[in-house]
Amino acid sequence: MAIDKIQSESINLADTFAFTGTVTGAGEANTPAFSVYKSGNFELSDVTHTKYQFDSENYDTDNAFDNSTNYRFTVPSGKAGKYFFYMRARYNKGAVSEYAISIRKNGSEVAKRYIYSGGTGTDIFNQIDYYTYDISCSLDLSAGDYVEGYVYFRRYAGATTATMSGGSVHNEFTGYRIKS
Repeated sequence: MAIDKIQSESINLADTFAFTGTVTGAGEANTPAFSVYKSGNFELSDVTHTKYQFDSENYDTDNAFDNSTNYRFTVPSGKAGKYFFYMRARYNKGAVSEYAISIRKNGSEVAKRYIYSGGTGTDIFNQIDYYTYDISCSLDLSAGDYVEGYVYFRRYAGATTATMSGGSVHNEFTGYRIKS
């Protein structure tokens, strides 16, 4: 920092500074962080809340997301804090139905997005082949807490199953620590 930038007992923050060294203590690392998706299509039965089986990873900085058996993020030891989560799911068009996506903390629902689709005539839901929903939330988490994504389908008429589209473009579950 040039000596002419220092004023009497203070620094003028309106000035521009060119740092040549390393700045420390600014910002957060935002880890652990993960981004996962379901690699293939996924079938849902009528009137079911089903844990979404996100089985493929884009990244998982602390290996804290289990993508093989529990399909959940578990806060590692020493990583408690405030976290942000985002989930996106795509349902292929079924029939007159209810759909929902939700995020659960330790098995309890903490965020939910719900929609009814169907109808007749010029109803917008009869003119598209799929529905994509997203949801986000922030949570205070302790070491050992876990977070999961769930999907729901309820048929009113037509098909008795719903198909969730696979692939990272169509579905995703992402989370990261905002602050320790």
